[in-house]
Amino acid sequence: MQTTHINLAISAEKLAKLIQSGDVCAADFRCLDQASKQKVWQLCLLCCSNRVGCLQSCNSSCAGSECNSSDPSINSQQVGDIMSAPNKWTNII
Repeated sequence: MQTTHINLAISAEKLAKLIQSGDVCAADFRCLDQASKQKVWQLCLLCCSNRVGCLQSCNSSCAGSECNSSDPSINSQQVGDIMSAPNKWTNII
């Protein structure tokens, strides 16, 4: 079976939501340039840090009192901060 690849562009906010929900994992795709790879790495770290201590399944939305952690959802300000920050560790990945 031949593997078919699709080249696409996606907003950082949408990608963060897909990673946060568990619908997409960074291992499911590869970045085509170093800057994108760095930003995806930072988005993954953000999503993971927001899930630390959360007892809800990844596909459940937090309902305030049911959650024992802060709201793990990603907001557009957090994504904007990542996208506007310069790449600091370009040689790590």
